Amino acid sequence: MYWFFYIPLTAIIIIALVTIPTSVLRATVQPVELDASIMEERLSQKITAYSPMLGQKIGEVGELDGAKLQLSEKRHAYKVTVAAKSVLGNQDFYDEAIPLTPIKHKRFMFNTKMTKEGVFVPVTIDQVYPENYG
Repeated sequence: MYWFFYIPLTAIIIIALVTIPTSVLRATVQPVELDASIMEERLSQKITAYSPMLGQKIGEVGELDGAKLQLSEKRHAYKVTVAAKSVLGNQDFYDEAIPLTPIKHKRFMFNTKMTKEGVFVPVTIDQVYPENYG
């Protein structure tokens, strides 16, 4: 009579010991937030003014053309807006992903103010990443 209880219990424990570690090991880490913060810093550095004598001028906007091509091995898109001028990176993916942001993609926005020719201007870095890489 004891086999009626112990055999199914043993089967359940064996299945749990096999399936739980397998599913944990197959789950991949998705560092989307980390990639977005790294790319935000890179784009901020690209648009910051640079002087050959002084180096980077923190908080001052230089040429926006520096942000035109920021490469990454990950699929993403970005839009850098300074005052009324914008630069898009991977425009096809950006146009496709923005309407699907709450459902299929993650959107990260960074807003700040920097000086350009002595006047404070708004700077926005808008990035879009897939929900999961792969």
